Amino acid sequence: MTGSELISAAAAADLLGVRRQTLYAYVSRGVLARVPGTDSNGHRVSMFDRAAVQALVERHRRPRSGVFELHIDTAVTDLDPAGRLLYRGRDACDLATTHSFEDVAEILWQSGLSGPWPTTADGIAPRVAQVCPESTSPAGRVRVALALLAADEDDDGRGAPLPDQVCAAARTAILAAANSLTSGATPAPEQSVAEIVATALVPDPKPEDVTLINAALVLLADHELATSTVAARAAASTHAGPYVTLLTGAAAMGGQLHGRAAAQAVPLVEATLEVGAAAALDQCDGVPPGFGHTVYTDADPRADCLFDLLGQVRPDLTEPIDDLCLQVRRRHSLAPNVDLAMAALTIGLPLRLGGAEAIFVLARLAGMTAHALEELQHRLRFRPRAVYTGPAEQPSHGD
Repeated sequence: MTGSELISAAAAADLLGVRRQTLYAYVSRGVLARVPGTDSNGHRVSMFDRAAVQALVERHRRPRSGVFELHIDTAVTDLDPAGRLLYRGRDACDLATTHSFEDVAEILWQSGLSGPWPTTADGIAPRVAQVCPESTSPAGRVRVALALLAADEDDDGRGAPLPDQVCAAARTAILAAANSLTSGATPAPEQSVAEIVATALVPDPKPEDVTLINAALVLLADHELATSTVAARAAASTHAGPYVTLLTGAAAMGGQLHGRAAAQAVPLVEATLEVGAAAALDQCDGVPPGFGHTVYTDADPRADCLFDLLGQVRPDLTEPIDDLCLQVRRRHSLAPNVDLAMAALTIGLPLRLGGAEAIFVLARLAGMTAHALEELQHRLRFRPRAVYTGPAEQPSHGD
């Protein structure tokens, strides 16, 4: 790096418009390199190549054509592209096997609380059952529950809700949405969210099924700035109420490319079990569903964790799924993502039709809440500008 101008970490962070913690996160992820140096007192410090920092600034300033790039400082989730997911500095895969979904939600919210949530008779589940036809998907019922809560939300005009109010609303929303997966019956007060979901989505669920559902809820609770999370943060920045914020995020999960992605991988897993991985892949056009990720450069840690847990309950699925993953790596150089794991879970338990999407939406309500809490510190900051590509102004012609 001879001839390059070196600047301090403080100067580099200032140029990038980020905090020092974010700067070092760039270093750990290989986005930016640091150079060992010494300050005026002889102490060892990190220095940065000004040209490299400026290039990163320009890259953030001029996004690729047709791509909306967004960078937000967050203390909620650390997503390492190399294959690690941390919630508030704690490994999500470890939490999935040691903590309840409720406790992980409280960790994400930094509420300081733990233990089961009281099951309240909020009256939402019977109303959902009343307005939804039998054909309504489980995830559709979740969104209807949130819409009913949002419709009843009290807008007192006092500005942003308080953090405790947001957390209380989130607990109510998650429980109401989970209860709405059933036929309107109120679950026993001692049931956990995972037990409520398992009762609604798995025929005759066993304790190990509940454990799997809980792990899936934990692993899907947050994933940094997913599309739905950005939508929820944008709503929260307008000081929308907690239920409206969660409904906004849940609505964004209704697309085939987000919340419904696991359903697209189910036929591939079914075909693999019926005719083998090679024949199943021969029927696929292009990249098979459930493989590759826009952020992870290789393995999705959530998928690995769920496959390990599923193998303990359904060991007969391990060999065919492993063969499928090996075949895809050979053909496409791609690793499985959590959508494939949820597809395998759908078949392995089995889940009701649409159950994987409902678990995904319910789980992500916890993460959306954490991001909404962060967004309370800001006000209307989501105002990107458009690059106009339409026709030029047309001259006026008089009669």
